[in-house]
Amino acid sequence: MENGKIICNWLIEIITPVHIGTAQEKHWQNNLDFVIKNNKVYFLDEAKIIKKYGIDKYSEALAKGKVTNLPNLTNNLNGFANRVEVITGYTGEIKQHIKNSLTNKPIIPGSSLKGAIRSVILSYLVKENPRIYISKSKDIVKIFGGISKDFMRYIEVADVEFDKTEIFNSKIYNLVNDGRGFKSVWKNGFRDGNDKRFNQNSFTTGYECISPRQKAKARIVFNIKAYNTAKKENKVHKITGLDDLLNENFEDKLLNIVKEHNDSYLDKELKFFSKYNQAQYGEDVCDDFKYYADEMKEKTGLRLAAGSGFHSITGDWQFESHDIDFIFYNRGRSRGKYQHKNSAKSRKLVFEKDDEGNYYFYPMGFVALDKN
Repeated sequence: MENGKIICNWLIEIITPVHIGTAQEKHWQNNLDFVIKNNKVYFLDEAKIIKKYGIDKYSEALAKGKVTNLPNLTNNLNGFANRVEVITGYTGEIKQHIKNSLTNKPIIPGSSLKGAIRSVILSYLVKENPRIYISKSKDIVKIFGGISKDFMRYIEVADVEFDKTEIFNSKIYNLVNDGRGFKSVWKNGFRDGNDKRFNQNSFTTGYECISPRQKAKARIVFNIKAYNTAKKENKVHKITGLDDLLNENFEDKLLNIVKEHNDSYLDKELKFFSKYNQAQYGEDVCDDFKYYADEMKEKTGLRLAAGSGFHSITGDWQFESHDIDFIFYNRGRSRGKYQHKNSAKSRKLVFEKDDEGNYYFYPMGFVALDKN
């Protein structure tokens, strides 16, 4: 403890690709910002192109939406690129990862990390208070209290900076009802619909992600002195289970809660992929997911950011299963239901292909936490 604060210095390891987006206008567009050729992404360097073709021709190409129309540009992509990355398949857009504006290095913002921790605490407190009925997002005030009494104000989380990013392509793994029950398919876009066959070039989204296996220091601070003062003055929401978390053993208790929550979450996801597996079509998604689940269960895992999905974002407290029992259709859109409540029938997975032509599928957003 330091000046009435409990300082948690954690080491965060990236297990699967983590993406946290920036503003829409900063995303890269195919044939304008990058070109995909021979399983590589070539990020175009504006200065090099202007030097070769002149500002007028470059501006004209931009206006037409295709810089690649410039003569011989695609024949010398190495000469016009400032960055080259490996990619599997095609994508029309690559979503850029948020970076530190001073160092230009990728970060996990403190707000994103805190949001993921908040979801885990929500799940913990819901279980500690089974008599509290929560049916809508606004009911969560019963757990955290209003803005002025939210105990999360006393938990501060700093940004976490990493060294590098990589480009990953992703696709949506979806469930449909063919009249005989639910089955897994790949989402191939509005024109092609859903199909059991995997297509690496259809309805994909590229992401710039923090590269797996990187480690960085994270700092989480619980202002126990300010919290205790607010508690005595009745300025903080009180609820069963909170005293077991917000005390001198905060760090160990929080890590235990995160560990238990993630292990339970992984068990539900494994059952989902096992029940709706693509192995019969050549892609054993369940086996690939189990590889990472086994690793995460050996660590204190947390899931956050893009691709983490409905169950992770909402705290995963609603259901004992990630199964679905109904698909609701409305105006061309559909969503999964379980026990008459919203659930998730799709998963976003990044994918890669090895030299032998085998595809491997990765869940997104898993990190491991450890005391530093």
